[in-house]
Amino acid sequence: SIRLIIRTTFLVKHDPMVLKYHGLLGRSSLAHVICPPRLALRLRAQSQPVSSSSSGSGGTQYTRQRRPGMGKLRRTVLRLAPPTQPPESRFKVLQWNILADGLAQNGDFVKVPPEVLEWEYRLPLVLDEVAESRADVICFQELNHYPELLAQLQPRGYNGTFQPKHCSPAERYKCPADGLAIFYSTSRFELVGEPLGQIFLDDSGQKQSQGFLQVRLHDRRTHQEVVVVTTHLKAKDGPVEDAMRSRQMRQLLHHLKPELLGREAQALPQAGPLNGALSPAQPNSAVVVRGPYGACASLSVDEGPASSTSGAGTMATGGNGESPRSGSVKLPPVPVIITGDFNATPESEPCKELKAHPAGFVSIWDVRPVRPSMGEIGNGNGRGLYNSNGSSNGARSVSVDGASTMAYSSWEEPQEGDTAGVEFSTWKFRSKGESKRIIDHIWFTGNRALRPTARWRMLNEAEIGPTALPCPEYASDHMALCAEFEWDALRSQQP
Repeated sequence: SIRLIIRTTFLVKHDPMVLKYHGLLGRSSLAHVICPPRLALRLRAQSQPVSSSSSGSGGTQYTRQRRPGMGKLRRTVLRLAPPTQPPESRFKVLQWNILADGLAQNGDFVKVPPEVLEWEYRLPLVLDEVAESRADVICFQELNHYPELLAQLQPRGYNGTFQPKHCSPAERYKCPADGLAIFYSTSRFELVGEPLGQIFLDDSGQKQSQGFLQVRLHDRRTHQEVVVVTTHLKAKDGPVEDAMRSRQMRQLLHHLKPELLGREAQALPQAGPLNGALSPAQPNSAVVVRGPYGACASLSVDEGPASSTSGAGTMATGGNGESPRSGSVKLPPVPVIITGDFNATPESEPCKELKAHPAGFVSIWDVRPVRPSMGEIGNGNGRGLYNSNGSSNGARSVSVDGASTMAYSSWEEPQEGDTAGVEFSTWKFRSKGESKRIIDHIWFTGNRALRPTARWRMLNEAEIGPTALPCPEYASDHMALCAEFEWDALRSQQP
């Protein structure tokens, strides 16, 4: 610990932050230091008070401002279905808006201590959340330190890819552009072809800030394949923004049409550079899916043929409706998982677009936890959601636009601090008021080979504390959503 003696106010241009120190030379005077966040953090690490004790000169001793034993808020699991397949058939997907550096410090989080918003403070909490999840696939939004995070995750067995935003708001605050990232465990999955990144277009065909990132992964254990997509839809509330989010979701689904409804597969030469916007996880020979709109074509606003306009992160431009090459093979639809911060609740129009899609998308929020009496993992009774003939075991089957999933009553009692037991994925206080709702999502094609078996329970108010999010024990204003899936052998064997 040290004792700071500061008599001068330093003026700086970039993101000033005020630090306050008491007990200078035993007096009750107060010194203010205005300094850049990086220097501020280094000073805080040495000088923040957790408890005071008298030194020989009457000053206060300072240590890092965290309570003894304080760490990341721990997560608990809700069982959605007792697994019916061996452990190697299961994998986990983590979805998280981690709050961009620059946006955090300027996000008007009125109840949050400023030091908690610094990237250097939050990064260890991010890594702790990843470590606790033990996820096989990680989808991030608002990441703007991709090289740093990749360097942290590669020794833990992950590789990744990144798609920056077009005109990122984080750049206003002299921070790197934030964007989308997908990391995957290299011991579990290998990348098929190249990652695909796309910027959404507005009504006039101009690029918007938002987009999506897509990878196709081959499961080394089960030899199944899955397409994972992550997106961050338009922010802010209002009818104009609602319409923009719906249009963006239609563009995303239009791009996925070959994977969702069947496609022609072709071995094509490796695609060219990605306009500097997309960082592929590894160079390899690309197997590019050729659908009715060509190979990796850019998007139009709605359901028409793809535009030939090259968007940032696009691997290859317009196929112009080119017919499949002779000798191509018709392949069945691939299971698809869509994750992201939709900035929209489960009842919103973008979610209605997903529910109405013929691929039969199901939200992880629509799959209710099971009752303990219906069978838990490891109970050894051989009973669970499915009997040996594939029929449900006491649960009612709910059809969601052609997809059959299981719905159950929640058996967990509401936690202290919950509002009528209702979960939320983001909670924050800003100058204009409080916001607490579900806007973070994991959707999956429910009539395919995937079946959800578990997910994380959302933290409640009592666990988070009065500052809402972010808080000293949690890195973002959004909570991570982690879901476990298993390859459903009964469905995967269907034609």
